Parts: sequence; structure tokens; C-alpha cells
Amino acid sequence: MTQGEAADTRAPRWRRLSRLLFAAAVLQVLFWVGLRPLLYDSPKLPPLYAVSSAEAAVLASPDAEGLAKARFKPVELPWSDCCGPGYRALRFNVHVPVVPAAGVALVPNVDADNLLVRINGQAVVAQGRMTLPKPTYEVNVKRVYQVPPAVFRPGLNQVEYVMVRQVLPYYDVTKPILADYAVAWPLFKARQFIVTDYEMIGVAIGAVIALFALVLLLRSSKRGLAAALLALVGAWSLLSQFYFWLDPPFSAAMRMNYYFALVNLLPVAWLNFADQWTRRPFRWIAPLSALAYLACVGVSVRALQSMPAPEGFDLASDLANWFGLAFSAAAIVRFVWHVVTSGEDRVLEFAVFALCISLLAADLVSELLWERTSGLVVRSMPLLLLAFVAAFLARNIRLFQSTHEINQLLTVRLAEREAELAETYRRESDLVRREAHQAERQRLMRDMHDGVGSQLTSMLFAARRNALPADQLAGSLQTVIDEIRLLIDSMDSTSDSLASAVGSFQQRAAPRLEAAGVTLEHQPVPAGVLPSYGPREVLQVVRILQEAVNNALRHSGGNRIALDIAATGDAAFPAQLAVRDNGAGFKDSSTPGRGLANMEARAATIGAKITVDRPVEGVVVRLLLPAAAGGPA
Repeated sequence: MTQGEAADTRAPRWRRLSRLLFAAAVLQVLFWVGLRPLLYDSPKLPPLYAVSSAEAAVLASPDAEGLAKARFKPVELPWSDCCGPGYRALRFNVHVPVVPAAGVALVPNVDADNLLVRINGQAVVAQGRMTLPKPTYEVNVKRVYQVPPAVFRPGLNQVEYVMVRQVLPYYDVTKPILADYAVAWPLFKARQFIVTDYEMIGVAIGAVIALFALVLLLRSSKRGLAAALLALVGAWSLLSQFYFWLDPPFSAAMRMNYYFALVNLLPVAWLNFADQWTRRPFRWIAPLSALAYLACVGVSVRALQSMPAPEGFDLASDLANWFGLAFSAAAIVRFVWHVVTSGEDRVLEFAVFALCISLLAADLVSELLWERTSGLVVRSMPLLLLAFVAAFLARNIRLFQSTHEINQLLTVRLAEREAELAETYRRESDLVRREAHQAERQRLMRDMHDGVGSQLTSMLFAARRNALPADQLAGSLQTVIDEIRLLIDSMDSTSDSLASAVGSFQQRAAPRLEAAGVTLEHQPVPAGVLPSYGPREVLQVVRILQEAVNNALRHSGGNRIALDIAATGDAAFPAQLAVRDNGAGFKDSSTPGRGLANMEARAATIGAKITVDRPVEGVVVRLLLPAAAGGPA
């Protein structure tokens, strides 16, 4: 007992009791007002499509042939049938006035081992195995299915359920939910999270707490409490995981025995946990409850093995219900007796445990009055256990001798590490910036030398010899100006996607080429054809396009340049860009110019390929783009 606890036990009894009751009341309000609606309230239903003309039949096989041979009889929903193992079919009509564009939301509301759903003869739900003697248990995971609109037609549609049972004798179907998916999903998605993802998160929480309880069992002096906590968390976690274990590696009969073993262990664990938490456990509770548990499980296993369906299952189920009621009531009585007769001082633990006991009591009342469990304890258990463990740790473990000292040390080390990371980031950013600037300078120098420089040099020599008429001089100057503009354009839009950059290049280049007497034939960039590249790769593609257009402008002598964008169907190089001109082309004996070498070098940096074709008219330069930009191909 800590110094604070000792001081608290010296306080007047009424003051300690008022603290306990206040903490318990606050936690009760937080649960019933805040948490319970999130975990348990059913979603608001959207407008549902009308269901009519329900019929049921026994099937010889879970396929189209079995359905064709089945003899259906009219039934009412909700519908139940007995007894497995075997197959059942239920079909009904659903009226869909207008087929929604988003499809139809389907919640089958079926209790069976597995389920096949056919709508208008087309399978829309078909998961796992349907065949006996070992089907899978897909129905245990509750889902909202989105049925495509193509499956439905306006007016009446026929829905067929094919169900299978192996050991459990009953088939139960309530009225299905069928509604416009766009309207239903926003209402159902929170509930879908609770019954699937939240349940799996709860199993993970249970596993962590079970590990904590195991460590406590091995290392702590409070081994009775640790063992009870381990049994409680283990039983709950395994029972929750049971419903997500869709294909266990053992027989269906063994699966049922496993289920009843867990169901009967949970109330026994609650009683022992309550007893151990009081600090004054009764020695006879643990051995007697263990013997009662073994006897109950033995009777359940015997009933399932030796009695026909549904008598064997009903006996095991009724026994588990009454066994659970008895031990839950005993846990409540043990807790209340402790509070009345002892001076309890663990405020936070008391509040959490009082909430657990109140939920056990609610489950008990629901079972006695309405013969069904409310499920309050099962779904709340991961959060309640997490809160209990947190309260336990807060009371029992001091992690550091001086909180102030450890905070100061962590602050200093964190500041030092942040300074080191900031300096490293600054140096790397400067290096990348310098490399980018140097590469850009080299690129501009190369492009100016190969394009504009060579043009101006030729014009200078011709002008000195007076060998260039005024109209040719004007045309050459216009060509140089256009080439400079294209060079500037190639520096733009490289921070966009490849599709945006190519589209921008087309829009900017067209009027400049038109001014030079050349028409640029281009097309809108098709959606989804060009791959997704980063800024550096986009820059190289734009440079290659600019080089190809420049070459066509300088050397082809034609009046038309076309830029084509197309998918290739090749997985390695799924897209291509092609620059075509209608000029004179070049002879086979011509050696490749530096422009082609530059394009090939740029293409190699992103893993692309350059090809040059010489049709009857002009030249075609093709750039084959890889699916993902990389190093040299």
C-alpha cells in the first residue's frame, strides 16, 4: 500500500464512500451517454425496397442443379428451420423502382455457416466453401455488400439465399435490408466498423492485456489476480476471435466444443477476478468454480456427441446460459459484499469494476426477462479492461524516481537531436540545390550551343559574305526566336504531372510554330495513358519533346508537325509519344546528329527508349515510356 493509499484509508468512511460513488457515477454517465450509443445503437435505416413472396426449400446440393430440383413452399419472414447438417434455400422478390447508379446495399441477416446469394440468377455473394462436411463460416463476419447496378432491373427482382449448416441445427433468416447503396452506406459504415474492425482491434487489445497478465503472473506476488485476469482476457479474446476464424483446421464438432468451452469459461473468470480483486479472496471459490466449469463443459461435450439435433445443441446452449447467469450473479454478489463490508480505497479501479458489474447485471436482467443477452459486456470489454489495467498501473507502478529529472533529460536530448537533424537536412538541401543548378546550367549551355548557337554562327558567316538575302535572314532570325521560345517552354510545367506537362507543351508550342509557318497537329492528352512520374522525369520528357520538335523545325523543311500520344499494350513500355513531320526526311547514309544523341541520353536517364523511323514522307521520332521511371534501360 502506498503512502497516499494509507492516508486515504484514515479518512472517514463516509468520505471514502462518497469518492467511490462519485467516481463510479461519473464513469457510468460517460458510458451510458457517450460510449454506449457508439457501440450499440442500431443505425438509422434508409428507405428499404419492398420484399415479398418468400419461399423456402431443402436442397440436395448448394448449386444451380440443386435449386432447380428443389420444391419451394411459401414462408413468412422472419423464417427458421431445423435441423442440420444440410442445405436450405430461401428465395423472395424485391421491388426496385429505379436501379440506383451506385448499386444496392444488401445486409442478408442470416444465421448459418456459409451463404451464397444469387440475384436474378447471378451470384453476388459467394465466399469460402459451401460443401459439406467442412464448410467455412463466412456468415459470422457481418458485412454490408454493395451489389452492382447491372445485377438489378427496374421492378421485381428474384433474390435466392443458399445456406449450409454442419453442426448447429438452426437456420435463421430475418427480413433482409436492401436499399440504395449511396443512401445506406453513410448510415451503415459506423456500424460496419464496430462489428468488424473494432472487434479485431479489441482482440488485439485483449492479446496485449493477456501478455501483461502473463508477465504479472510470472513476476508479481499477486498471482491470484494475475491468473484471474489472464483467464478473463484470454477467454474473451479467444471468443471474439472465434467469429473471425472462418476456416479452422479442425472438425465442425470440435469447433462447437471449443465454442462452449470459451462461453462457459468467461463467467467463471469474472467470478474469480471479482474475488481476487477484493484483496481478501475466499479460498474455496477458485477450486469449486473450476470443478463446476469442468462438469459443465463435460456435459456440453457429451450432449453434442450423443444426442440428436437439435436436442444436443439445445441442452448445451441452455446449460451455458444458466451456468453463465449463475456465475455472473455470483460475481455481482461478491463485489457488492466487498463494498458493503470493506473500506475500499481504490477509486479508479472501483469505478471501472463497478461499471463492469453493472453491465453484467444488465446482461443478467436481459437474459432473464427477454431470454437474450444485451451484449453490453462483450463489446465493451476491451475498453473496460484497458481502463482497469491503466488504473492498476497508475496505482502500483512508479516508472521513474523523479519525473522532473527525466523530463529535463529528455528535453535536452531532444533539442540536441533536433539541431543535428536540422543541420543535416540543411546540408543535404544545399547539395541537392547546387547539383540541380549545375545540371540546369549544363542543359541550357548544351541546348543553346546545339540549337541557337549553331544557327546564329551560320547566319553570321553568311552575313559577312553578303550571301544571305534579307528575306532569308528574317526567316532565320524568326527560327532562332522560335527555338528560344521553345527552349523556355521546356523549362515550364515540370512540377505538374506528365499529362499536364505534355498538354501545356502542346498549347505553348502550337502558336509559336504557327508563327514560323509550321502547323502543330496535336490531340488532348488521353486520361490514364501516360504514366505517373516525378518532376525530374517529367522534365526529361519535356526536354525530349522540345528537342524532337526543334529538329523537325530546323531540318525537315516541312510545314506540318504532329504530336501523337498512344498506349502500346506493352507492360514494360505502356505509352509512347511520337513526333512526326512531313518534310524531306534524311538519307539512309546520314549519320545521326547530336540532337538524336541528346534525346537518347535523356531517355536513358529515365529508362525510356528512342526509335527513329523513316517513312516515305518525313521522319517519326518515338519515345517509349516505361511504366515506372528508373535508371538506364
